[in-house]
Amino acid sequence: MHPFTAQLQQALQHDRPVPRRDAAVPSAQADTMAIQAELVGILGGTGAWKVSPWSEDKPMVAAPIPQAWIYQSGQGISLLPGLRLEVELALVSAADGTFSIAPAFELVRSRLEPGADWPDLAKKADLMSTAGLVLGPAQPLPAGDNPDCPVRLTTGDGATQTSTTPLLRDPLLRAAAWAADYADRLGLPFAAGTVIMTGARVGPMDILLGETVAELGSLGTVRFHTL
Repeated sequence: MHPFTAQLQQALQHDRPVPRRDAAVPSAQADTMAIQAELVGILGGTGAWKVSPWSEDKPMVAAPIPQAWIYQSGQGISLLPGLRLEVELALVSAADGTFSIAPAFELVRSRLEPGADWPDLAKKADLMSTAGLVLGPAQPLPAGDNPDCPVRLTTGDGATQTSTTPLLRDPLLRAAAWAADYADRLGLPFAAGTVIMTGARVGPMDILLGETVAELGSLGTVRFHTL
């Protein structure tokens, strides 16, 4: 086991961030990939992935998300200190290699000392700061693009905010294909039902006590409440 894997495991077990001064940070991409695979294995195996939005100019990055950190819409979430959310579009893989789409929240909480100067390889090894996801109901991926998919977010205090976000098939599918290749290289290939988180459409933002709801027009609604 890489020493940084052990430090991340300790951070999770004791709910104490890895101190920057003591961190055995990875020095190469191969180390980061090995740490991701080791950590998600310790946590019970992979159920989802997060991937950066598709780009032909910037390096793509991805990280596995443990199956144990996947919640279904309507479930309760323990509000740990520092836990934040992002509204995202999730793709869900099918056995034939196609994808459905669902509204989702990503939960974000790093295991690394906040405010410290962490290299990108360490952030990637920390599963890109993911703390899991809340998955809404999936439906077939629309045949066409929607440049103005509506997003209505209601936070725990009852306040609402509205915006739009582009739903573009080609970038979503390219990002998913890149993530699938990365997963294969880690020896953690996609299976039917694997969820792919495709980047923040709203957030990151703090989570308030109560129920949080994101409505994405025809794509449906996802919600959770704090415990």
